[in-house]
Amino acid sequence: TTTTTTTNNNVLVSGKDHVYHNEKMAQQQQQQQQQQQQEYILDRARQTLRDTEIVASEITTELAHNRETLEQSRAHVSTFSTMTEKAASIIKTMSRRRGIKD
Repeated sequence: TTTTTTTNNNVLVSGKDHVYHNEKMAQQQQQQQQQQQQEYILDRARQTLRDTEIVASEITTELAHNRETLEQSRAHVSTFSTMTEKAASIIKTMSRRRGIKD
């Protein structure tokens, strides 16, 4: 004998159809759970990407500041080197005028 049951959708189904319907519902629930897990993983990946972009931006800003500091230091060293060369030349000239050798 074939029995009929009422499902959530008020559709009459036979015993075999009922088992198939339950299996189909279980598959759909499993797919929904997998989709939710994948969405959670994607959300975490997106957050990690946002955090990484923030850190990268901060590093880029810091590197630009460091580059500017290095360029200023290089300019100061160049100026100091030029001044040192001029001072050495002046001392050499003064030493010659006094008759003192290096």
